[in-house]
Amino acid sequence: MGVYFIKRLFLIIPAVLGVVLVSFIINASSGTDPLNRIFDFSQNKAKPDPAQILQQKKIIKHQTGLDLPIFYFSITSLAEPDTLERITENNEQKMLAALIKTSGNWPLVSAYYLQLKTLENTLLFSNTDSLSDSIVEFRNNIFLTVKNLLNETYSASIDRFLNDLGRFQSSALCDVDIKTQINAILTAHQSLQQNPCKWKNYIPTLSFHFPNQFHLWLFGDSRNEIQETYKQKGLLHGDLGISYRNKQPVWELLLPKMKWSFILALFSILIAYLISIPLGLIMAKKNNSKTDTFLSYSFYLLYAVPVFWMGLLLLMLFANPDVFPILPASGVMPPHGFPENSTIFEKLFITMPYLILPVICYTYSFAAFLSRITKVTVLETLPMDFIRTARAKGISENRIMYTHAFRNALLPLITVFVNIFPLAVGGSVIIETMFSIPGLGFEIYNAAMAKDFPVITAVFMLTAFFTMAGYLAGDMIYALADPRIKYKTIEK
Repeated sequence: MGVYFIKRLFLIIPAVLGVVLVSFIINASSGTDPLNRIFDFSQNKAKPDPAQILQQKKIIKHQTGLDLPIFYFSITSLAEPDTLERITENNEQKMLAALIKTSGNWPLVSAYYLQLKTLENTLLFSNTDSLSDSIVEFRNNIFLTVKNLLNETYSASIDRFLNDLGRFQSSALCDVDIKTQINAILTAHQSLQQNPCKWKNYIPTLSFHFPNQFHLWLFGDSRNEIQETYKQKGLLHGDLGISYRNKQPVWELLLPKMKWSFILALFSILIAYLISIPLGLIMAKKNNSKTDTFLSYSFYLLYAVPVFWMGLLLLMLFANPDVFPILPASGVMPPHGFPENSTIFEKLFITMPYLILPVICYTYSFAAFLSRITKVTVLETLPMDFIRTARAKGISENRIMYTHAFRNALLPLITVFVNIFPLAVGGSVIIETMFSIPGLGFEIYNAAMAKDFPVITAVFMLTAFFTMAGYLAGDMIYALADPRIKYKTIEK
């Protein structure tokens, strides 16, 4: 069994790598711009300087590794460069990708982009204190047009904005330097249209990248010039990233949440088994009787009741000031917190009333399902030969039921537990949100609402790890529950 356990641990390694890779893909392809999430626009000033914002975003993008290629290799077309990640703004990356797709001529696309950025920087960093209000407004209109060109991907809109630049160029308010730069933009775009190389889009190329974002995410950042504030330690060192919402490390954010999810899941599953196993044995012992019929229909009804409906019903009955206000409606502790110097038993005693309604919501469907499983597996065991032999020896019916039949019916219950526990820990969104329990489920809900993908992917990985660990533990418990199960390697 020890050799089998070690082999299973080695087989988990590819599964873990697969989960890690899928998690990174989810995070990388989330559709949000991590740079804008990480950067805090409210720092220092109510209206920050745009030039200062641009400079700080460039610094943060380099420090967080977002200017690196995504993976160790990439398959792109001959027209695409491997440097688009260095572009600070995500919208500008999309604009360049669209131009590459329509023209296929990266050198001319790059020249056109550089001319746009040159005019943007000229307008952004120039001193306008000595200019009249009309000229300042005129330059602002040019700046907005350039920003639209840097973000636009549709050719019709690009032509319209370029025509606007042409009208600005012919205006008397436009100085010589701005006219020269506008003319360079128009010339670069005209050259781009006259020299297409679309055939390059159909020739695949394989490129290798090191370092890259996945390597930094997995192993950490070893670049010496990066400040410790933004330096990634890597997933293998326990660094799950930074939350977009509060800039707090994800692991520090989730660790206290896991405690409440584990407490709620453990209590619920333990109570479900304590209720369902005796009732399932009673149903099997009194099969087709009135007791069995009553319990079966009751459990069928409970299993069919949606969790959110049961939660609302419990809150309306037992947490409603107009009905029976005997239990708190939300939270896990009083608003003022636990008393100072409280022991763990005192804290548990204070918390128990807050957990009664959530535990009921967790337990009733589990108990209904488990009781049915217990009854069916025991009824399948009773006709077996060893049960008839035990009866022939004169062993009492209760001992046969609770010792021989039940022990041989344990394997399906163990299988159900292995599947229920990760689901209870990672999939408790509805219950924890409804009762405002600060667990992983409530955190998933908040992260989804805020598009906080580092937190979402971290919970996804934790749930996957719990599932793999549960399956491994289930195999070990099988051997303890049934001595007939032997894990041996097959020798050829």
